[in-house]
Amino acid sequence: MCSTVLWTINHAAYTPGFRDWTRGRLGVEPRVSPLRIDAPELVGRTAVAFTLPLNMCDCGSAVGYGEGKLRSDVPGPEDYAAWLRELPGHARFTSRVCVVRTWNPEGTVRPGNTERIGVSELDAAGILMLPEETLLAVDFPVMTGW
Repeated sequence: MCSTVLWTINHAAYTPGFRDWTRGRLGVEPRVSPLRIDAPELVGRTAVAFTLPLNMCDCGSAVGYGEGKLRSDVPGPEDYAAWLRELPGHARFTSRVCVVRTWNPEGTVRPGNTERIGVSELDAAGILMLPEETLLAVDFPVMTGW
C-alpha cells in the first residue's frame, strides 16, 4: 500500500514539449496513468491523468506531505508551485490542472473534498498541506496571443 499523487491536465496541453519542460523543471517526466479522477465538474472526459513518479511510489512527494522533514533529493513544495505558475508558458491550452494525493488507489479516484483556486493564489504551503483525498483544482487565466 502506498500513496499516489495523481495529476490531470487537458489533453491538448499534454504534449512532448510539456513533458520535456516538466522533466527539466522538476527532474521527472510525467507518466500517463491508467487511474482516473471522478470529479466531472472539474476534470474533463478527455483530461490526461499522469503521475510524476519519484521512486516506486509517491510517499516522499511534497504534495500533501504535511508536517515533517521533506527529503532533499525530490522537488519541494516551492518547486511544484513555481512549476504550476510557469506552466501556461510551456503548455499551450492549459486551463486547469488538478492534483490529488490518494492512498492505494485502484481504477477511479473519488476525492472526498475539493479545493479550487486560481494559479495566482497558489502557494507552497497549500501544496504541502493538501489533505489526503482532497482534489486541488488550479485554474489558469485564458491565454491569448499565441
